[in-house]
Amino acid sequence: MATGNLQYRKMIESDVSLIKAFTTFDSLWKSIEMDALTAKEYINKYVLGEWRVWQQNNKDVAITYHLDHAPSNNKPWLGTVIINPNDRRQGFGTQVVKQLKKELREKGHKAIFAGVPVEADIWIQFMSDCYFEQFKIEKDDQNQMFLIMVSPLQ
Repeated sequence: MATGNLQYRKMIESDVSLIKAFTTFDSLWKSIEMDALTAKEYINKYVLGEWRVWQQNNKDVAITYHLDHAPSNNKPWLGTVIINPNDRRQGFGTQVVKQLKKELREKGHKAIFAGVPVEADIWIQFMSDCYFEQFKIEKDDQNQMFLIMVSPLQ
């Protein structure tokens, strides 16, 4: 599937190395998301949704994970957006989120949710740039605080 010249494919096992490559210098992401997990263990934690690798001109530029129907509320959730560090600040993140939102809208969904750790200001700003708004704050099972954000799919 393509959005302009941005295309995606489902992630395959050999793509696990992309997570490590895309987050090598991202200590915030690794400390919050990976903790002591390997990239493969991290991906295997999230199996209910769809992992995608996004490419432009056959170059891997982004990885996403989303669910059409999360167990928590049976609504779509955006779980992960990772951009190749060489391609950051070029609009790929907002493009892939826009494409995911369009697909979900076409499936009849009205909104998409995301949970962002409250200490990850830069992630909250990114989600705001993608037209997500604060919905509520929740604690997870490890007592970590998350800002739950929502975006209408109009």
